[in-house]
Amino acid sequence: MTKNEYLAFFDATYKERLEAHPVFADRYNGFRKIFEELLKNKEREFTIIETGTLRKKNTWTDGQSSLLFFEFMSFFGGTLISIDTDENALETCRAVLDKEVGLAKANFVPIHGNSILELEKITRPANLLYLDSFDLEGLDALPSALHHLKELASAAKIRAQSADLIIAVDDNYKDQRIGKGKFIADWAHGARKEIIHDGFQFVFCS
Repeated sequence: MTKNEYLAFFDATYKERLEAHPVFADRYNGFRKIFEELLKNKEREFTIIETGTLRKKNTWTDGQSSLLFFEFMSFFGGTLISIDTDENALETCRAVLDKEVGLAKANFVPIHGNSILELEKITRPANLLYLDSFDLEGLDALPSALHHLKELASAAKIRAQSADLIIAVDDNYKDQRIGKGKFIADWAHGARKEIIHDGFQFVFCS
C-alpha cells in the first residue's frame, strides 16, 4: 500500500467517525497529519509508543488511537507499545485489536504500569510517541498537564535514540490553551520545535 492509498483508506474509513462529535472533530486532522508525517519519513517497520490504551470498542469520542495505530502497522509493519495502569484495559485493547485487525498482522506490546516509570525503561528508538494517559479533571488541567510533561521528560532515552521522532499529545483545547499538552506545547513553541498540528491534538517533531 502506498502513502496516498493509505490516506485515502483512512479518510474513507475514519473521517466521518472522528468528526461525528464537534468537540473532538479536529482529531481527524491530527491523526491524518501524524500518518502523513510518519509516511513522509519512512516506508515500513514503525515503532509507536502510546501512554493510555483503548478501553472500549467504537468510543470515537476517545479517539481509538490504539486501533488506528495498530491497523496502520498492519499495512506497513511495526510494533505498538501501549502503556496503561489498568491491566483490564490492556486486555480489552488486545481483544479489540485481535478482532478488528488480527494480532498476527503487527506486534502489540502491552505494558502494565505507571507511564512515567515505564517510559524511563524503554531505550529503543521510536517513530511516534503519543501521550494520552492522565485524564483531565474537569477544567483543572494542571494535574494532567504536569503528568504529561513528566512523561515527556521520562522519554529522554527514546528521544535521544530516535531520528525523526514525532510527539503528540491528545485532549488539548487550543483556544483556551488548556489540556493535557498545555506545558508541552508552551515548551515546544519556546524551543522552536517544528509544529505539525496545533489543535485538539498537539503534534510536533522532537
